[in-house]
Amino acid sequence: MHTTRSPYSLFLALVSLGTIVVIILTGCQPVKTPTRTPTSFTEPVTTPLPSNCEPIIVSNGSGQTILTLPDGSQIYLADYTEIEFTPAGYCQGVDEHHILLKQGAVAIHSLLPEGRWIVVSNPDGYLAQLSETGLVIFDPEGQLFTLACTNGTCALGTNAENLTSLGCGESADLDADGKFSGPFNVDPAMLVEFGEWLQPKCAPARTSTPRPSTATPTPDTAATATAFCASFHSQFALTPCPPYNP
Repeated sequence: MHTTRSPYSLFLALVSLGTIVVIILTGCQPVKTPTRTPTSFTEPVTTPLPSNCEPIIVSNGSGQTILTLPDGSQIYLADYTEIEFTPAGYCQGVDEHHILLKQGAVAIHSLLPEGRWIVVSNPDGYLAQLSETGLVIFDPEGQLFTLACTNGTCALGTNAENLTSLGCGESADLDADGKFSGPFNVDPAMLVEFGEWLQPKCAPARTSTPRPSTATPTPDTAATATAFCASFHSQFALTPCPPYNP
């Protein structure tokens, strides 16, 4: 029996075949990834806080002035004293207290960590360094720069590369030409007005040590003989003491 195929069926078969071919070709095409436009980010700019590093100016007339710094260190200004000072931490990179002594006297009580100084200079650039307590005097008329080191260690010199160390209880001077005089023993009378805290807590730094005597002592023969006989009689009570021959 012969079956006649309908033209409509043939058309459907061709359409189906074409659809399959399109699907296969579409699946073989590379998939395009959507292009993402990069977002631009601006790096944050850190602006340092403005720092005022101008030194602080302090002057007084008659009477004592006391400045207490943030770390507890204290600066005592005598009568008619003028200073400019820059405390530690006031400017970036400054980790010591710096004082420019224009005239007068300052007594120092430092509480800075070990290894750091309170540095006092005069208008000529001469330097005094103190680790604990001391007195610094500058006489602008006589051009004499004086350091009395009362506790801890100190140094005095014309610049940072030319310093002479001073110990507890020692003082020294620099004149207008930078000539160093000292060390001398600290005069306690110059410290009295500031209080007992400034007095040295150590023995005077420069005292003479007595030399040991080289003389040979003369033996007391009679006392030695008496002791010899007493010892002999304790052992031989009825026997006369023999003569003592040293």
